[in-house]
Amino acid sequence: MPRWEICRIINKETRRGWLRCYAVTYTPQGEMVINQSDEFSSYSENILFTLIGSLLASGWEPFHIDNHRDLDSLVFKRQVP
Repeated sequence: MPRWEICRIINKETRRGWLRCYAVTYTPQGEMVINQSDEFSSYSENILFTLIGSLLASGWEPFHIDNHRDLDSLVFKRQVP
């Protein structure tokens, strides 16, 4: 039976409204950042699309996407070898 790992995209406000997006996965040791946007931006959609493209290129696939404007609902899965 295949096993899957899950990651979720979250954003963190840094300073004065600038954002950076992170893709995190959850391990027994806690939350682990597996990828992040390259730059800070005041427009989260620009950095979000770049991060999603990077995840897709790394073998992650969409798992649960309710609302593209709510970063907490962007979830991806990848089969564990």
